[in-house]
Amino acid sequence: ELLYLKEYFEECQKGQNHQVVIIDLNLLASEILENITALLGRLILEFLQRVAKYDKDLRGKFPVVLVLEEAHNYIPEKTKGDNESVSKIVFERIAREGR
Repeated sequence: ELLYLKEYFEECQKGQNHQVVIIDLNLLASEILENITALLGRLILEFLQRVAKYDKDLRGKFPVVLVLEEAHNYIPEKTKGDNESVSKIVFERIAREGR
């Protein structure tokens, strides 16, 4: 796993292949949108943490900007049962640890 990451980042740095990835979740049902956004956010955070853990030199060399349009629609303050939503917990963690 580490070897693959190193090779990938070395190739990216050679050509400066910066990419923009847009994930359009517009067609997803609103019932699952909260869980999907939480999952995507968590996967991105854990990937970047894993990269930094295995090779300190790679830390910060894979910049990610996550833009969530209309976030209030799928990261609610509270759920119907007065509990915090899953997506709110995940994105608060990203805000704390993802810098």
